[in-house]
Amino acid sequence: MNEQLARLEICRVGKSLFERGYAHATAGNISVHLQDSFLITPTDACLGFLAPYEIESGRSKIFNLCEDPKEHHDVAVQYRERVDVYRAHLERWGTAQTALMTAGRRR
Repeated sequence: MNEQLARLEICRVGKSLFERGYAHATAGNISVHLQDSFLITPTDACLGFLAPYEIESGRSKIFNLCEDPKEHHDVAVQYRERVDVYRAHLERWGTAQTALMTAGRRR
């Protein structure tokens, strides 16, 4: 799946979840793992009203959530060595979640 199709699919799924009452207000996020990056719905976005251009690419963005909980200031340039560490962690987490879901268990 290419990036543009993934953006459209995130919007479709977000709207479906919102309309069926599975997501309300700005609760929750949707992410998609592409071959070399991630697409992630923005913080505080309502899943029922997403536009494809609003979905962020997870390429090399790091936020200090203690000081910047709304994720306005990207500090990836200051911490370049951490980008690969965090990306690898996120990939392992995604793989583990997929395994749990396909096994019929949820955390």
